[in-house]
Amino acid sequence: MGWKDWSYWLKGGIIGLVIAILFIILSLFIPTKCIGLTEDGQACTPPKGIEAITFNLNSLLYALDKILLLILLLIVIGSIIGFIYGKIKSRKKSKK
Repeated sequence: MGWKDWSYWLKGGIIGLVIAILFIILSLFIPTKCIGLTEDGQACTPPKGIEAITFNLNSLLYALDKILLLILLLIVIGSIIGFIYGKIKSRKKSKK
């Protein structure tokens, strides 16, 4: 049973899962430690390299419940979109 045999809601859920995982992986590389100005009014530079990845990984582990909610939400949204798409596509086939 290949990808083409799966129902549309399942394909949508898998696509939503992939998008959530990509979003989490990309968020590891976006520095969030320093935004704006320091107390002195000087512009601060965001961390680079391993420091940024370590900081962001710690932030992600701290927000694990939000990450799991994001994954679940994107799977549900993808499944709903896939379900609706499947209903529309089956309606078009039955009219022909």
